[in-house]
Amino acid sequence: MNGSIPLLLCLLLSTSRGEEEKDTLQTSRTSLTLKSQEMSCPEAADILPCVCKHEEALSLECSGVEDEAQLRQVFRAYFPTTAFYEFYMDGNKGVRVLEDGVFGSVSFQVLQVLNSALETVRDDALTPSLRTLTHINVADSPLAVFPFHRLQEFTLLGSMSLMNCDVHSLPPLSSASLKLLYLNANSISHLTPDVFSLLTAVQNIDLTENHLTDIEAGTFTSIPRLSSLSLSTNMLSSLPRLTFALAATQDAPGWLRLDHNNIDSVEVDAFKGVQAPSYIELSHNALTTLQEAVWRPVMARGVTVMLQGNALSCGCVIAWLVRDPTLLTKAQGARCADGRWLTDLDPADFDICG
Repeated sequence: MNGSIPLLLCLLLSTSRGEEEKDTLQTSRTSLTLKSQEMSCPEAADILPCVCKHEEALSLECSGVEDEAQLRQVFRAYFPTTAFYEFYMDGNKGVRVLEDGVFGSVSFQVLQVLNSALETVRDDALTPSLRTLTHINVADSPLAVFPFHRLQEFTLLGSMSLMNCDVHSLPPLSSASLKLLYLNANSISHLTPDVFSLLTAVQNIDLTENHLTDIEAGTFTSIPRLSSLSLSTNMLSSLPRLTFALAATQDAPGWLRLDHNNIDSVEVDAFKGVQAPSYIELSHNALTTLQEAVWRPVMARGVTVMLQGNALSCGCVIAWLVRDPTLLTKAQGARCADGRWLTDLDPADFDICG
């Protein structure tokens, strides 16, 4: 019962995120429908083994390309139309580098490279698409080098997903258009405090399954539109003061996920400025105490804290919470080390605590 409401909220948030991406992609595709009626593919033989598809919009699939040289050769062919909707490559094991100028003058709105051998995207590989790319999706590939420093030049880029790749570090990122940033399952171990400060439109940052061991104070301060932040399944062990301090002009993330770390220590004001209706997901960590000085201010602001999978001490240290039924509703899924729910404890049993 304790986990059912948060689970539903999580599903709703995930559905909302998926619908937003779907709507954005559909808008991009629809905007090209009329134009594509006047577009045409290159001669099929000239671009083999790539395949041009002309449906609602022009797309180019290059999954069968043998290596970088063959990919370059494809784009030396005559393209009667150079504005494409999508470049798609799935399961390719021959192309390790997208080289400078590889696409010639051809531009894309969507770049998808999946299950590939891609390791490097050179600085000028995507230059023809600086003003057209809306979505970048590289997944299940050993990508380690990407021109992050040029991010602000992709003026329409709304979503970037580099998932299950090999990114080790991030420079300070800058973009006025990027809304969705997914960097799940990479090898990022450290974030500088200014890494996200110039992402003025970003709403969702997902760093699930990286190697983060600590978060510096101010890293997530002054990101004005951030609504969802996930640091799940990292190596965090403590949350010092001001780890998630928010600026006065900043909306609090609706969902802050810190589950499946090894957090055993949270300092006072670690969540300074986080307000209702936020949810802090701390399930499956190593918390043993809920110190009043730390958690009363957070819960009193109406923030819900998810605590499943933490073996809590239920001595006098927890009396402040058990005695306050309003605050207790904000400690979702909280259990004692002996398995009892905090909601099942009798406040009278804590009278001896003073």
